Amino acid sequence: MNNALPVGENLKAQNINSEMRCPYCGEEETTAHMLFHCNHAAQIWRIVPCKDQIEPLSIGDIRAGIEMSPYMRCLPPIGVGEGPIFPWIVWRIWIARNQLMFDNKHQTIEETVNQAIILAKEWQMAQHHTRRKESAGAKRIPTLRKISGENKMTCKTDASWREDKRSAGFGWIMLRQSANQAEEIVEQGGEARDHIRSPLTAEGVAILTALTRARDIGIKQITVASDSHQLIRAINKEFLTKEFHGILHDILDLSKVFEKIEFVCT
Repeated sequence: MNNALPVGENLKAQNINSEMRCPYCGEEETTAHMLFHCNHAAQIWRIVPCKDQIEPLSIGDIRAGIEMSPYMRCLPPIGVGEGPIFPWIVWRIWIARNQLMFDNKHQTIEETVNQAIILAKEWQMAQHHTRRKESAGAKRIPTLRKISGENKMTCKTDASWREDKRSAGFGWIMLRQSANQAEEIVEQGGEARDHIRSPLTAEGVAILTALTRARDIGIKQITVASDSHQLIRAINKEFLTKEFHGILHDILDLSKVFEKIEFVCT
């Protein structure tokens, strides 16, 4: 923001090193070039698994990048949830640049993105742990709690997984149940997705997709029903298995936006 990063342009302005150039392409190294405009940096931003990716060449300076950062939200089942990814990408680009310049260690764009995601997930988990620690001993209503009364909303989800193609199809239906037990369909939908590594992950993505839709249409109280007993037990106990860590973190993180939510087996 204040030209504090020791990139070529800033060092030259301070008469420290007038010869320093971008270690990737040899062009003049400005902060914007290093973080966004260099072909190496631009490729990094373009493979970040976000719903709304930024176009790095359109960013004029770091301030403009920061202003666009709230629109970057990682896709499931990465495990970052609603947390920020932008600062960790910036940090890993800077670290990779220094390793190349001073240690002659070259990092691929995939390695840079993966390490940024790991840092983002660790930061998210630390925030979750800190909030729980600070509220320990205080009387509070738990995140997962049963819903009763009129206008009860139930979301039923299902998923089918193809092992040969590592793909899955998801479906959900949201039903409103009134006091006289009548049900009406509020919302229903489905989609298909590739790169799903297991049936459990498929069921998890189905729930996460349905919850995202419920949030977007303004539902505040909901019961989520799935026929995956293993998945529901993992959610209710917040049990993070290695296979299911990322998607479970996203589900629990998204659950916080609802006033009341419960997960049940069908």
